[in-house]
Amino acid sequence: MKNKALALLLLGTMASAAHAEAKPYMGLMGSWVNPDSGRQANDEGIGGHALFGFPLNDYFSTELNVFGHKVNNDTTGRDDTNFGAGLDLRFAAAPNSRINPYLLAGGGGTYEDALGDPPSNENRGGRIVGYANAGGGLLFKLGGSREAALRLEGRRYAIFSDEIPGTANGSNRVWDTRVNAGVQFNLSETAPPPPPPPPPALLPPPVSDSDGDGVPDTSDRCPGTPRGIAVDAYGCGLPPPPPPDADGDGVLNANDLCPDTPRGMRVDERGCAVKAQRLVLRNINFEFNKATLTADGRSILDGIAAGLRGQPTMEVEIEGHTDNIGSDAYNLKLSKARANSVRDYLISQGVQGTRLAAQGLGESVPVVSNKTDEGRAENRRVEFKVIKQ
Repeated sequence: MKNKALALLLLGTMASAAHAEAKPYMGLMGSWVNPDSGRQANDEGIGGHALFGFPLNDYFSTELNVFGHKVNNDTTGRDDTNFGAGLDLRFAAAPNSRINPYLLAGGGGTYEDALGDPPSNENRGGRIVGYANAGGGLLFKLGGSREAALRLEGRRYAIFSDEIPGTANGSNRVWDTRVNAGVQFNLSETAPPPPPPPPPALLPPPVSDSDGDGVPDTSDRCPGTPRGIAVDAYGCGLPPPPPPDADGDGVLNANDLCPDTPRGMRVDERGCAVKAQRLVLRNINFEFNKATLTADGRSILDGIAAGLRGQPTMEVEIEGHTDNIGSDAYNLKLSKARANSVRDYLISQGVQGTRLAAQGLGESVPVVSNKTDEGRAENRRVEFKVIKQ
C-alpha cells in the first residue's frame, strides 16, 4: 500500500510539471576530476564545464557540453591537459519542483594530452579519442525571470584508447570521475504571469419602477400606467394608431367603397377614382427603341394591376406618348406599340381586356418643351385615363 501511494505521489509530481524548462538554457560549472587509478597521473585535477541545453519536452532535453581540466602527471612531473566536447540526453524527474533530480548519458570526443605505446607507454603526443559518460545530479531552483538554478552533478567517463599511459593488460579504456558544481539559467527571460483579474464591478442599486412600464419613477410623468400599455419616454401612454387605410387614398378602410385604388389616383369621398382623371407614369421603362417592358416597368405595373383587380367596374384608356426624336410616323407607331404592350401585361396579371383600351399619340401631346433632355424625358410617358368608374 505504501509503495502504491509513493508511485501515485511521483506520478502526480511529474504530471504537474508544465513548461518548467521549456526554454533553451546554459550552464557554467567548475569541475573536480579524479583520474583512473591506472593512469600515470594519480593526482586529482580541476577544470571547467559549460553546456547549452535544448528542451525536447518537459522531461527530456539535449545538452551540448564543452569541458576541460589539468591533472599532474606523476611520471613526467608536468600537467597533462584534457578537453573535449559531446552531446548528452538528460531526463528531469521533477521539472516543476524546486529540487529537480536528473539523470544523463551521452558521448563525444576528448583530447588526451599524452598518449603512448603500451606496454612501455612511451609518450608520443596528444590525440582526440572517443568517450562515453553517464551520471546524475540535482537542480536547486532559485527562480527569477531566467529561472536560475544551482547545479550539482557527478559523471563517470569511459575514455576509449589503448594508447593512454597507464592502460595495460589489453584494456582499451580508462575510467575518470568528474564532479561539477555551478549555475544554470535560461537564455531568454520568462514572461511574468498575467495580473489577476480585476474585482467584479459593483452593481448599481435596482431602479424603482412602480407601475412596471419601463420608465423609472424619477422620470415617470404618468405614474400608475396600467400594465401592458405602451408608453413613451416619459411613461405616458401612446396614442392609439390611426385607423387603417390600405390603399393610401385618404379614405379609411371602414368607409372605402373602392378598396385597392391604384396609387396616385384622385378619389371622391367614397374612396372611388374620379372619372376622366389622368394618372401619369414616367417610370414605365422599355428597352431602347422597342416596346418590350423592362423589369422595373413590370414592377410598377404590378401595383396598377392590383388596383384594377380590386375595382372590377373601372375602365381605363392607356395612352402612349413619345418625345420628338424621330419622325412623326415612327413615333406614332412606337407609342401605339408601347401602349398595347402595357395593356397586354395588365391582362396577363388578371385584368379583363374589355376594361382596357390603348392608343398611341406619338409626339403630338407634349407636356413640356422637347428642347432639353429633361423635357424630352418628361414627354416620354404612359398615361391612364379613367373612362368609367
